[in-house]
Formats: sequence, C-alpha cells, structure tokens
Amino acid sequence: MDEKQLPTDDGDRQLTQGQALGGIATALYSKENWKYLSLGLQEAIEAERGTILLALADSMAGRDESGRYDNGQPANSAITCRDPRQRYTPEQVRAELPAFREVSPIFGEFMAWGMLGCTDWPVPGLREHP
Repeated sequence: MDEKQLPTDDGDRQLTQGQALGGIATALYSKENWKYLSLGLQEAIEAERGTILLALADSMAGRDESGRYDNGQPANSAITCRDPRQRYTPEQVRAELPAFREVSPIFGEFMAWGMLGCTDWPVPGLREHP
C-alpha cells in the first residue's frame, strides 16, 4: 500500500495510503462498522481494490456522492486547535516518529504527522499540554 494506490469503483479516484488509514480508523470507532472494515481489508488484499476503504475515508472526511465536503473537518480543527498552545514543526514530529512507531506500528506515523494539524492555525491555543 505504501508504494502504490489502489483502483476503486469511484471514477478515476484511487485509494491512497492516507485514505486507507483514515478509512480503517473511521471503521474502528464503531463496532457496527467492523464488518465494513473486514470487507474493505479483504477487498484491498485479495482483489487489490480500494472501493470500500475509500468510502469509509470519505465518510470520515464528510464527502458526499457529488464530491462535496461538509464542514465537519474544519469545525473539528477549529475546536481542536483552540485548546493546546503547542504548535509543532515538521522537525519536532520527525524526532517523535520512532516513539510513535514503537507504540503503534500501524497508526504511529499517521498519528504523529497529525501533530501538525494546528501548526499554522491563526488563533493561539488556551492551554499548555504535557
């Protein structure tokens, strides 16, 4: 999955590694979605296609059938970035990658790079976090 994207049944769209991880993470939030996760992983491994994982990723991103996105992700960013004062640099994230990978070989890198989500946020955060 790292080296290539998987074709999907959604026009010319292909499943990227980031979308696959997002789709997996989305499905893990609710036990009712585990069956779709199983089907999506089976489709990716056996058929080398990413249609189901892309649909799960689109669900997380708030993407509808016409390709439009709702405001869920921007609203979540506004809420999330208002809390912490810390704003991380790519160099700081790179330094933390080994620890994140050790804790979670699958999601560690994905989660570590997520620390950049508030880096350029124009409003300062309220609290120092450990």
